[in-house]
Amino acid sequence: MIATINELNKFGYDQCIYNLTGENFYTQEISKIDVPVENFKIKKNLKSVLLGLVNLSRSYKKRSETQNIKTVAWMYDACLFSFLFVQNKKSIIFNIRHTLGNIFRESKKTILFAICVGLLSRFVGKTIFCSARSERQHRLLGYKKSLVIDNYVALSSQNNLVKPSDATIVIGCFARFSPMKRHLQLIRDFHFISKLQPRLLIVGCGAEEFKNSVLNQGYDLKNIDFIDECSDLNYYFSFIDMFVLYSGWGESFPNVLVEAINHGILTYATDVGAAKDIVGDEFCFPVSYKKNILRDMFLHYSNLSTSELIQKKNNQKLNLTLKFNNQIVTQTFIDALSDINGNK
Repeated sequence: MIATINELNKFGYDQCIYNLTGENFYTQEISKIDVPVENFKIKKNLKSVLLGLVNLSRSYKKRSETQNIKTVAWMYDACLFSFLFVQNKKSIIFNIRHTLGNIFRESKKTILFAICVGLLSRFVGKTIFCSARSERQHRLLGYKKSLVIDNYVALSSQNNLVKPSDATIVIGCFARFSPMKRHLQLIRDFHFISKLQPRLLIVGCGAEEFKNSVLNQGYDLKNIDFIDECSDLNYYFSFIDMFVLYSGWGESFPNVLVEAINHGILTYATDVGAAKDIVGDEFCFPVSYKKNILRDMFLHYSNLSTSELIQKKNNQKLNLTLKFNNQIVTQTFIDALSDINGNK
C-alpha cells in the first residue's frame, strides 16, 4: 500500500490516508510520505467506534467539498466505511489484501465483512486483488468488477553471506502470531528434525506469549529462539540462512517473502496466496502436504552446494524483477483510477 502511494504521488494524485486504528507501525511508515494522515484511534469499544465514525464522516465531507475525490479503500472494514461515507459510489475502489483459503477457519467477523463487501462490490467502480487466487476465491462470494494488480517490489543489492558448510543452519520464520500462520505446526515439525541440529528463529508480535503457552503444553523448545518484535526485521534477517512461511490460509501477497529474498536468503513457503509466484515452484509446498514440510524444506536447502545455493538465490531475485515490475503495477493502478472516473 505504502509503495503504491509513493508511486501515485509521482503522478500528481492528491491523497489522504484515513487511519482508523491510530498510532502503529503502518502510521509511522505512512508519516514518511508527503501525504496527510488523519488518525481516528478507534478502540474496540462502542463509544470509541461511534465517535471515530462521526469524526471520519465530518473529515471526509469537508474534503469532498473542496476536491474531486477518488477513494481507494484497503481491506474489508475500510471498504465498508468508504461505502457508508462516500456519496459517489462509482468513484470507490475496493482493495482486498486477503486470501480466504478454508472459509471455515476464518473468524465470524471476517466472513461477515467479506460477504458484505462482496454484496456492495457491484455498486462501486472496481475491486482490486493483489493475487489471482484471492480474486478467484472472492468471486465465489459474489464479488464483481474485479481486477488483479500484484504488489510490486523494489529490490536492493543486499546479500546474505553463505556460511561455511559445517556451520549450524538457522531457519527463520517472521510473522505475527495468528492461527493462520501455523506456528504450532512449525514447532511440531521442527521437533522431528532436531537431530539434524538446525536452529529456528521465530520473530513476531506475540512471540513471548506464544512461547509461554507452548511451554505450558509441554513442548520442547530446545534450539528455538523467540523474538517479540516486528518493526525492524532487517536486523534479524542477518542471522538466518533459510526463510520459511508456514501459513495455512489468509495470505494474499506475503510481502515478508519478498523481504527475505531481497536480503539474499533462500526462501520457502506453503502454497498460499501468491507465494508460489514469489518463491517459485521448487520452493513451494502444498498446505495439505502429507509429509513433514519443514524437514523436506531443510533437506532441500542442506543438500545444495555453495554454487547451487548462490544460483538459486539469484534466480529468486530475478523472478521477482520480471514478475512484479513497479512500472507495470503502477500504470495498471492508474488505469483503474482513470477508468472509474470516465477518463479512459
